[in-house]
Amino acid sequence: MSARDLSTLSDDALMAALARVDLTQADPATADRPPSGCGWCGIARHGHFRRYTEPVGWHGYVAPSQAQIKSRMLKRHRHTLKLREASR
Repeated sequence: MSARDLSTLSDDALMAALARVDLTQADPATADRPPSGCGWCGIARHGHFRRYTEPVGWHGYVAPSQAQIKSRMLKRHRHTLKLREASR
């Protein structure tokens, strides 16, 4: 599915397309990328332009699902806790 196809989908269809990709394993969001980054690649909306990723190819920014945002926030929180414990 191309980015052009994604831009024409309804919200429900877009969520179904996102659900077909296992983003829990391939979610590239890290401590240096925002939880609201692209649903496909994790890059912030500002400066995203068009990017290439294996699951979808070339794409524009796609808003992340609420589940992705929560998962990314929890990842950041766990990462912060690990850093604090390591610095003690």
